[in-house]
Amino acid sequence: MSMSKLDANQILKTVFDDATGSLKTIPADATSFTIELSAADGDSVITQPLNSLTTVSLTNASTGVVLAEFDCKNMNRFNLYTKTTATIVGAQVCTLEISPADSGTVWIATALTITPSLTNAVVVAGTVLPNVLARRARVSIAAAITSGTFDLYLIGQA
Repeated sequence: MSMSKLDANQILKTVFDDATGSLKTIPADATSFTIELSAADGDSVITQPLNSLTTVSLTNASTGVVLAEFDCKNMNRFNLYTKTTATIVGAQVCTLEISPADSGTVWIATALTITPSLTNAVVVAGTVLPNVLARRARVSIAAAITSGTFDLYLIGQA
C-alpha cells in the first residue's frame, strides 16, 4: 500500500513543527487579530515613566534664565537639585518657570525653588512639584551669586 499526502501520518508530519513543538498555521488574508487588555480580567501592563534630566553649571556670571526652555508636554512632575562645586557667597534662589504656550513670552513662576548650599560638595534637593500641566519649562535665577560655582539639575517625569 502506498502512502499519500492525505494519509493521517503524512498530514501530521507536514503540519507539526518539531523545533517549536507546535502546529504550523498560516492565517488567511481575511483573518484579523485583536488584543484586549482589561484589569477586570486580571491583565496588567507595566510601563516605565519618561524621565528627563537637564543640568547646567552656574557661576557668578549666571543670571536670568540659566536653564534654557525645553518642551515639557509629556511631563507632569519636576524637581530641582544643586551641588555646590566651589564655596558660594551670596546664594540665590533658582525657580522653575512654566509656560502654557509653545512659544512666546508667557512664563509663570512655580512653587519649585531651590537655594544652593554655601558649602562646597553639598547636594541640596528641592521638593517634588507634582501635577504640572505646561508646554515648556525653564529655570531662572533672579540675581547672580557673588562668588563660587554650583551645578543645577532639573528632573522631569511623566
